[in-house]
Amino acid sequence: MLLKRKIVVQALLVVVGLLAVGSNAFGDLINMTGAEQQVIGRIGYKDSFVEENLIKEHYYPETALGLENATLSGSFSNSGYSVSGSLTSDLTSVEDQITANGSAFASAVWGPPTEADWLDVHGGAGSTFTLYFNSGLAPVYFNVSGQLNMTIENESTLHPDESFAYVKLSSDDGNVITEEWSVQRDCSNGNISVPFAQGLLLDYNKNYILEAHTRAGTVAMLGSPSFKSRTTSFSFTATTNVVPVPGAVILGSIGLAYSGLRLRRRKDL
Repeated sequence: MLLKRKIVVQALLVVVGLLAVGSNAFGDLINMTGAEQQVIGRIGYKDSFVEENLIKEHYYPETALGLENATLSGSFSNSGYSVSGSLTSDLTSVEDQITANGSAFASAVWGPPTEADWLDVHGGAGSTFTLYFNSGLAPVYFNVSGQLNMTIENESTLHPDESFAYVKLSSDDGNVITEEWSVQRDCSNGNISVPFAQGLLLDYNKNYILEAHTRAGTVAMLGSPSFKSRTTSFSFTATTNVVPVPGAVILGSIGLAYSGLRLRRRKDL
């Protein structure tokens, strides 16, 4: 009976050891080297010469640099146009994951033009999150899951690529940046809500870039004064876990098989 208990304990230790391989904290598995986060808004107009003219552009507050949690937000308006943006991130206070949320809003309604030869008032807002990190010497799986959302009032004169959101992961070998995977949607077809879950087995000792961006842009035209608005947003959570080394899995399997064999032989005796 004592031998049987000893074998069972050994088998359980092997199983626990294998499970523990995939339970390391986020910061233990990758090295976060930098981050850039910002929110921006812009308002402009076109005149009878069909030229772009800037009314107002603003970064608010300042771009957040470095590995720090960010809470950025701001808004402004001019000539019947309003924009706003926000971004929040948690890079340091959660041990096993990082999170970020960004949104952008743009609305326009044609009012009395400041200049008689204006054809439209246009612009938009955006929020951007960028994380730089590199992998270590252990096989690590990088997981990212989240949501892209868009709410728009359709207008034939507005281009789909004026409002969009994306999250993507790229690798950087120092010479070429290669996109590993991306999730992107634009405002081409009404309201959109897109959940996603992506992942990648990171190469050893390699640099990576995780980016998330959202932009909302719209326009108020002289001949089409109806209210138009667009809102876009992204949200994501990133986690990591160690991929068991094949040798460890094989050894664990051998250990479990051996334990089972000893139990069977003991029972036969």
